[in-house]
Amino acid sequence: MKNFIHFRHMRSFLMLWASQAVSTMGSAMTSFALLIWVYQQEGTATSIALLSFFSTRDTLQYSTIPISLFLGGWLADNVFEPFMAKTSAMQGFFTLLVGEGKGSGMAVMLLFTGLIGCLGCLAAKG
Repeated sequence: MKNFIHFRHMRSFLMLWASQAVSTMGSAMTSFALLIWVYQQEGTATSIALLSFFSTRDTLQYSTIPISLFLGGWLADNVFEPFMAKTSAMQGFFTLLVGEGKGSGMAVMLLFTGLIGCLGCLAAKG
């Protein structure tokens, strides 16, 4: 039971997570209200479609924040750090990119996150 997480020790983290969840909900509600306002002002399908596309993209982007706050630590501790501790060809390649030692698994996770974000931006643009 030594590794069991007590939520009372995570009060600051839970407050951050809850505030991000509320912020995400507020952003989604603002996007919806803006759609209604643009429809009342313009009345055209083109303006609604454009605004809907861009607000949906932002909503999808920001909705991942609460999920990543919970999954980031677990992935670093249980997937990426053990991966970087073992010797393999892939580990050797990533060692050239991010170095070795404690925290190299977290660096690999951030590298993957950055690459996925870049690919997502390129896919949304193209």
